[in-house]
Amino acid sequence: KYMSTAPAPQGWSIARMLGVEDCCAVQLTPAPKPEAGVKVEAPAQRESISPAPPAAAATKAPTTEQKQSVGFFAGLAKTMTDAIAQRAAAAESEKRTASLDRHLLLMKEGVLVTRHMPAEASKPVWLSMVVEEDSTSAQIEWRSPQLILNRPVGKQNLALDQVRAVRIPTDADSAALPKGGAGCKKDLCILIVTDSIKVVFEFLAANERQMWLTALQEAIALFVPVLHANLQKKLQDERRRKEIEERKQSREGRRAEYAAGGMSHTARIMAGIKG
Repeated sequence: KYMSTAPAPQGWSIARMLGVEDCCAVQLTPAPKPEAGVKVEAPAQRESISPAPPAAAATKAPTTEQKQSVGFFAGLAKTMTDAIAQRAAAAESEKRTASLDRHLLLMKEGVLVTRHMPAEASKPVWLSMVVEEDSTSAQIEWRSPQLILNRPVGKQNLALDQVRAVRIPTDADSAALPKGGAGCKKDLCILIVTDSIKVVFEFLAANERQMWLTALQEAIALFVPVLHANLQKKLQDERRRKEIEERKQSREGRRAEYAAGGMSHTARIMAGIKG
């Protein structure tokens, strides 16, 4: 209602409207209309200048204190890792030792089985393991279940360190089984193999067979090295005692020679005989 609809004059400007034309030379003059048939080129766009990326911060070399700290924590981590590994190894060793002790106790007590051998008739025997008091040797022993005058009868044995394998018999072991394998139940039997013979023992129950199979295999793997180490130590101790005894006898012999020579010289002096 109060606004004029008359077109704005050419060359109008904000400065003229505000009355400050003398202070502002910039006019908002509309662009002239192009003539017909004249191609107007678009104004060239100004190339945008992107700011330069910030320079990468210079990498500082670690100080001596930092190097020492890194070395300290690396050494601490290694020490802790080694300690954990040693503790795990010790726990595993204790576990194997406890298992071996249980199995040795089982085999020392013995069990009633049936023994099968190729050239002999099958018969019931008492199967056990006998370990020397100094733990330098052990034998797998079987004998008659009956004792005469409280003494074993028909005793036979195999040195534990001469056993090459303890396993469940297969069809390939038919020569070691009675009647080619028809005379015993394979799921109740174990086969002990040495360089010279094969012996089959048949148990009364499958779980009993499995316990003895595990016990004998563990004894061969873990107890035989202990027996050999104990035997080696015993031989070294005996050799050392022998050397000490030989040195002692040598000293006593020299002392007797010196004593005899001294007494003879003293006797000549007392008799007034010049040597």
